[in-house]
Amino acid sequence: MGVNNRDPKNGLIDDIKADWLAVSLTAASIIAGIFVYPHLPETVPSHWNIHGQVDKYSSRTWGAFGLPLMTAGIYLIMVLAPRIDPRRENYARFRGAYRFLKLGLVVFFIWLYAVILANSLGYPMPVDRAVITALGILFMDI
Repeated sequence: MGVNNRDPKNGLIDDIKADWLAVSLTAASIIAGIFVYPHLPETVPSHWNIHGQVDKYSSRTWGAFGLPLMTAGIYLIMVLAPRIDPRRENYARFRGAYRFLKLGLVVFFIWLYAVILANSLGYPMPVDRAVITALGILFMDI
């Protein structure tokens, strides 16, 4: 059944229901931000150089909510893309792979979020290794 053969409103709800894990993980990261916010320092590491050293900081608010909200935004764009793409009928041919890609991106960004939070809360993690490993797994997903 192609994307065009469904009621767009019901299709959207069905897709979000089918992506329950991605939606749950994204919601959990936003909830985690609420709980961890009071414990974060005023500035939170937000970028590391190639040697794994922090070279940019962001505000506490951005550190707690920036990446989860960005993850939610990317997920929503990916849910809406099959509805606005001129070649939307092609999505039906790779629906499972597309769903897996959405989940892979959500997991990737939440992993980065967890690494940032851990470092911000004083639990040092080798960011360079964590990011390279996550990127490798993401590319295997793609």
